[in-house]
Amino acid sequence: MSKTGNDGGESGLNIFANDPVHVKLDQNNSSSNSTSDTGEQLTQIKNLFDQNAITQIEYDKLRKPLIEQLANRNFDR
Repeated sequence: MSKTGNDGGESGLNIFANDPVHVKLDQNNSSSNSTSDTGEQLTQIKNLFDQNAITQIEYDKLRKPLIEQLANRNFDR
């Protein structure tokens, strides 16, 4: 054992590697009214899901209101 009590185990540099990442998308943004912005938000959510930053449940919860917005815009025409 060394003087510091460390046997040479983990350096501690990667202790946060598996910590969850909390992400909040601002869906009340006034610019979210355009279809392209909604599409961009859907892409961002999908990227987060693909990177395992959010769970399937979180993905579905974030995605649902955006899909509903798109559906409502198509019916309002």
